[in-house]
Amino acid sequence: MKTLCNSQNIEHHPTLQKFVHAILTQDVELVKSCLAKNGNFEVQDKKLDTKERKIRGFINWFGPILRDTKIEHVKFDQCLHCKIGNTVLLINNGYFPRLLKDNSERSKTGLMIQIEDDLISVIKFCFVFLKTENKYQFEKMVDQLRNGRTEGFFNFD
Repeated sequence: MKTLCNSQNIEHHPTLQKFVHAILTQDVELVKSCLAKNGNFEVQDKKLDTKERKIRGFINWFGPILRDTKIEHVKFDQCLHCKIGNTVLLINNGYFPRLLKDNSERSKTGLMIQIEDDLISVIKFCFVFLKTENKYQFEKMVDQLRNGRTEGFFNFD
């Protein structure tokens, strides 16, 4: 019987635990040591477009924003779209490290991780999760307006 879901649930893998520790302690060198030399890692360019890079490009992007951001929480979830079942890291509830380009994007981004030969070989941005709701940014704004109206902060009549 063939498996319909080619997933990697690696929450307890030592490399992933080391990677999470590196993020929580903001240790960029430890982050780098978890990455495969020939791996492919997604980043954002200056226009906030997603690009694929090798280690140096990923560290050049991730390192400075990691050092400049207070990391409060890292949560595990699973991908429900491109690599169903793969482990996804939600850092600061999915608001780090990727910035939203516009209001049509989903509000949270996870890092979908793949490990080969005990190193992280792929990091891709993930937007559809098993356990975490992820509304589009414009939906969140509409909800905030509705809540404000319900609580009497806005009157559109």
